[in-house]
Amino acid sequence: MISVIVSTLNEEKSIKACLESIRKQNVELILVDGGSKDNTVEIAKKYVDKILYDGGKGLGYARNLGALNASNEIVAFTDADTVVAPDWAEQIEEKFKKDRSLLGVGGVVKPLNGTQLDNIIYRWNSDLWYRTSALLGFYQLAGNNCAYRKILFEKNIGFDESLSFLEDTDYSLRISRLGKVRISKKIIVYSSPRRFKQKGYLGTWIKFFRAYLKYFMNKPLENDYFNGISKS
Repeated sequence: MISVIVSTLNEEKSIKACLESIRKQNVELILVDGGSKDNTVEIAKKYVDKILYDGGKGLGYARNLGALNASNEIVAFTDADTVVAPDWAEQIEEKFKKDRSLLGVGGVVKPLNGTQLDNIIYRWNSDLWYRTSALLGFYQLAGNNCAYRKILFEKNIGFDESLSFLEDTDYSLRISRLGKVRISKKIIVYSSPRRFKQKGYLGTWIKFFRAYLKYFMNKPLENDYFNGISKS
């Protein structure tokens, strides 16, 4: 069995579908809430095993908090606007069982209820690009579709809590320097394209490009990249 951590903040419109997709699988389910003002937590109580509160300290802190309170050796992460594939947990668990030296594993992201354009863009950006860059040693494990060994967090090797953007890429790159990390096309989640649509795909790519440049130049990243984006 694995433990799954879902971080939330005012996600009452999407949290039910997310948790239902996870609850159908044999996992421990942990919700870490950042101070929701809507009914997110009330809805979640029906599905989760544990509810934690991060005190508004950010996504990195929330993920670390969830991992440290997990009961299982493997901790997986996804987002509240994401629905996981029926065999998601099984695929993750299988990868770690087959290779005891594996420290982290990720998968691909497909659009949830997306248009044909969304399907094409996600196929390139959140599937082929992830797997192709991994072949070159550049591991980008998406924050809504990744899993790691809990021992990393117990050794204080967690997500960088000072980053509000690219914290998932930063973590997977750091872990890949410590040991084996892999990406599998069989580990699939379906995520809402709402944020990218509201920002615009071109605007999103420009933001990511600038953020990567700042990251590799060790310059501060802008805070709250998705601030102001509608939850609907």
